[in-house]
Amino acid sequence: MNLYLRLMRVLFLSFFRSRLHPKEEAITRFRVWPHDMDAFGHMNNGRYLQIMDVARVDWMRRTRVLDYILKEGCSALLGGTVIRHCKQLGPFRTYTVHTSVMAWEERWVFIKHEFRTKKGELSAVGYTRAAIRRRGDWVHLQSVVNQIAPGFSSPPLSHALRQWLAVDDDLVGENSFAHLRSLPEKGASETPEQEVVVTQLRA
Repeated sequence: MNLYLRLMRVLFLSFFRSRLHPKEEAITRFRVWPHDMDAFGHMNNGRYLQIMDVARVDWMRRTRVLDYILKEGCSALLGGTVIRHCKQLGPFRTYTVHTSVMAWEERWVFIKHEFRTKKGELSAVGYTRAAIRRRGDWVHLQSVVNQIAPGFSSPPLSHALRQWLAVDDDLVGENSFAHLRSLPEKGASETPEQEVVVTQLRA
């Protein structure tokens, strides 16, 4: 329940904050409450992932990506997350999450989340990849960008992102989304392997 309250608060405050270009980062402020903590007296590691969800909504609202999703009847979904913890957050500590887009392909957008203490120290950094679906089909992300920031194109995928995808492919194996990273053109035939994966995804 507390996450829904946080989400409602973030959405409410976003109406009073400046709009952002997709290349700009959103800075969202949070505090470590008792229900965020684990038995060792600092914020639970799993809570970081949930806070990233809330911060991502703040970024989506302020860049008008969320407006597009709601207008077009789309849904957003996550395709993977990796996080590195650097410094613990103690009880009642305030911190900020800096959310920004690193790059995008036809299907996946890669988002960075930096958790920083009140003094600006890095507490954790997480990376997610997300996609948008509409009526059972994947949405080409550049078409979304063209609606909210015409002429803005993705920076190239960094070496670090490519390494993450490579490791992800090794771990997941045959079920990896790497087979579908490029969307087939409408009417183009898919390989039998793609047909199986697409059927599973659309089920």
